[in-house]
Amino acid sequence: METTSHITVLINEAVDALQVQPSCWYIDATLGGGGHTKQIRARGGYVIALDQDLEVISRMKEEFSKDPSVHIHHANFENLAQIVASEHVVISGVLFDLGLSSDQLADESRGFSTKSHGSLDMRMNITNKVTAMDLLHGLTELELTRLLAVYGEVYLPRRVAHAICVARENGSLQSAKDLTDVVVRSYGHRWTRSVSAATQVFQALRIAVNDELEALKSGLFHASKVLTPNGRIVVISFHSLEDRIVKQYFNDRQDLSVVTKKAIVPSVEEIEKNPRAHSAKMRVSQKMCAQKI
Repeated sequence: METTSHITVLINEAVDALQVQPSCWYIDATLGGGGHTKQIRARGGYVIALDQDLEVISRMKEEFSKDPSVHIHHANFENLAQIVASEHVVISGVLFDLGLSSDQLADESRGFSTKSHGSLDMRMNITNKVTAMDLLHGLTELELTRLLAVYGEVYLPRRVAHAICVARENGSLQSAKDLTDVVVRSYGHRWTRSVSAATQVFQALRIAVNDELEALKSGLFHASKVLTPNGRIVVISFHSLEDRIVKQYFNDRQDLSVVTKKAIVPSVEEIEKNPRAHSAKMRVSQKMCAQKI
């Protein structure tokens, strides 16, 4: 069986926040490497696990094949309500881990990594039609500028969009590494940060390809609907756009009580062991009981 190289972020903090009770059902809305699901099972909880990545589904179905208390579905979490309805169970908690897995970043064919020499795909669900390459070659320069600004909060988005358009016209934009090189050249000496100049560009494209922000809003809405009173929603986000949506949703819902007044972040020790955890933020909210009249 193929093993995962992914290290689950805030694993104990997230499952602690769910307040797992034996024989109660929980949703792992982003199964990934299965780390959170395993912890929920270790504490006696049952799990409905979702993921839109078919490779994840195949690997995890094999890993959990002998555990009847883990039900795995190939689905985006925007379909969460329909899946719960089909399972006919009461949901005591929902967990979202919104980060890319190390396995996805390492897979050259997916094009998620700024270091990848693979194609510019970036689809979480390979059954979807539109790829990052389709967007890069199909959008106008103005549309690209807006995409980079809104979904990546990219520095100098007009300059980067123009450089991309020039590269696609001369045929030098064929791989993820090509895109990284185009972005780096467009900034020149202007980029002084330690992270790759292309990181936010890749983020913007990935969000657009997978419609991630709208899916998150839908997932949060359905999670709050299916959750039993006193059940909890736990969300781990990895960039400001996601965190802003989660924070606002928790604050705006009258049927939810915010548990974490400030976001929980990984410890220094965890970041040293797993540098990809550095941008993680976890927020928790609890479903309120209906008020008696």
